[in-house]
Amino acid sequence: YKDTLTSPEGGGPFVRTGPALSPESLSMGSLRIWGRRVQFSPSFGLGLLRAWVFAMLDEEEVELNEVDDWEALGVELANNGGTKTLDLTGSNLTNEGAAFLAEGLKMNTALHTLRLESASIEDEGAGSLFAALVANEGLKSLNLRGNNLGEPALESLIAALQLNGTLQVINLENNPLEDVNILIWMKLAATIQKNTSLHDLRIEATEERAAPLAMITKSTKRNRAAARATASERLNQIRQMQADKKAQEAKDPDKEKSRKVRSFRLR
Repeated sequence: YKDTLTSPEGGGPFVRTGPALSPESLSMGSLRIWGRRVQFSPSFGLGLLRAWVFAMLDEEEVELNEVDDWEALGVELANNGGTKTLDLTGSNLTNEGAAFLAEGLKMNTALHTLRLESASIEDEGAGSLFAALVANEGLKSLNLRGNNLGEPALESLIAALQLNGTLQVINLENNPLEDVNILIWMKLAATIQKNTSLHDLRIEATEERAAPLAMITKSTKRNRAAARATASERLNQIRQMQADKKAQEAKDPDKEKSRKVRSFRLR
């Protein structure tokens, strides 16, 4: 096995390698990873490697390129609340694995970035992932670059964007979308016009797609501007609250001093 990771203490990244593992080579036991003990057994599949994978899901950013049980990973993703970035680039996820991953996404609220570049995903698998976006309220970036997506995948994306309000970036570059009907592109552009969260749709520009892509660019630019305005407004509100607090403390310093003394005594 081989994995790349960063320790909680801030070191790394580190690369750990080891011999190939099999259920026959393992017995019931546990593995200590940075102070956390993880239980594993042969019945859990390729136990040691899988235990390492799932322990890694407690970290903020995880990069994996070989997992033996996508169903178990989907279950862990549904229960996980720590991982914000999951990178499965180059993995042989396929449609079956994408379906299991999608089930986990429906329940997960912590994951912000999912990278599935060159993961052997076709229209069916993309459809499962896009359907999960209807229920998911946390994912902000989805990378599907370099897979085998066509017109059915775009139709599934259109349906998802009609209901999803959190996805900001989606990468569909290097997919075989040359034969997609222009009407589908126009429908996608019209859907994004009504969507208020999508900031960036990455796709190759062609002469045939010029009109719908211009509409999409205009809509995503509008959404980015609105997001910046909202963030600026929130920052101004925080600054105003801080200024009001300081002004109140300046008006009545004795009251503030008394409050701090009472707080100190309580501690």
